[in-house]
Amino acid sequence: MRLAGFIAEHNLPIRLMEHIPNIVKRICPDSEIAQAIKCSRTKITSVIKNVTGDEGKLQLINILRTNKCSLIADESTNRSCSKHLCLVARVVVTFNVKDYFLALLPIREATGAAHIPN
Repeated sequence: MRLAGFIAEHNLPIRLMEHIPNIVKRICPDSEIAQAIKCSRTKITSVIKNVTGDEGKLQLINILRTNKCSLIADESTNRSCSKHLCLVARVVVTFNVKDYFLALLPIREATGAAHIPN
């Protein structure tokens, strides 16, 4: 869990997890705990998405419920011509402004009229 949190918090490549367990085992050869570490990209990805991601989502929901916020929307097109809408919440927490990523949504058409129900 801590390795997954470290990777996510510092925005490190998940591919590092192919090497970190071996390095820890070499650094701490006398530690039974270090020798028992078995986690790769697949497991760390799952932990980040299903455990830390869910907890982070709950914390963000609580922040949005208890503080003043605004929604920032930005549409962009990637290299494959797929259009996406990025949603960011700008929140004031104890007189500090912070931005939190909410979602990246695929969209068919990038006009306001296309997203307003009739």
